[in-house]
Amino acid sequence: MLMITYLLRLADRFLGTRASVYGWALYFGNVGATVDCTTWTNVCVRCGAGHPSAWLLQEHMVKRGLQILPTYRCPGCRTRNFFTDDKG
Repeated sequence: MLMITYLLRLADRFLGTRASVYGWALYFGNVGATVDCTTWTNVCVRCGAGHPSAWLLQEHMVKRGLQILPTYRCPGCRTRNFFTDDKG
């Protein structure tokens, strides 16, 4: 599942698809706060929590190590995920 998710993220980036994007939000009534509508591509394959790439980089959670592709551990469940930059 981890590799499939990463490949879908790459396809989204290079082919302009949205195969890896999921989620929804419903707002009823007057929403007093500003709603953040940016897309986060780093969604944990285990627990589904999303994290912005800028925050993962700022917190030094992204590791390259010996592997070619950068990874991060989900702050919630500690599962290893492939990292993708939200820009692009």
